[in-house]
Amino acid sequence: MKSQTRTRTRTWTRTRTTLAAAGAGLLALSACSAQHHAGPTALNPTAAPTLMVDYTNPTGAVGVLDRTPLMVGYIGSARHGADIDSLRALRGQAQAEGRADAASAIEALGAESQEIAHRQLAGDEPLYTILLGVEPELRELMRRHDLSRVVEKGPGVEGIDLTAELVDMLPKREGPR
Repeated sequence: MKSQTRTRTRTWTRTRTTLAAAGAGLLALSACSAQHHAGPTALNPTAAPTLMVDYTNPTGAVGVLDRTPLMVGYIGSARHGADIDSLRALRGQAQAEGRADAASAIEALGAESQEIAHRQLAGDEPLYTILLGVEPELRELMRRHDLSRVVEKGPGVEGIDLTAELVDMLPKREGPR
């Protein structure tokens, strides 16, 4: 358990640093399940996981995203499909070159990615991989709706539901997944 917590903390720190460096006053935050939160805060009295904050717009409205339809939409997107296709191509190249260790490592990465998605869907893993994949569209929605932050949908959470609009913005994948 301690190892998982350290890994999540390191991943969260890398994700936060990468996204903070993207600039424009926006910071994408890791969306953890409720068990990872200390509780309500002044800015977030319902303790809903915060997904993105625009520090240049502290008085803007709040947007909400529903985890399951967001994940289904992202996994069906061309962007996610291109990532998977890239992994498959790298694995095929490694196999063709006789680099069995590299092919096995790439195969393991694919399996790990799938396990992360399962935990994310169950609410047991932060949505960091999804947030990285939808960041341009989420930034656009925050600008369009004059939002100060986006939180994860949950009991008692109020705000502008961005889920369908965000999923519609994602380029769709052609053919089978």
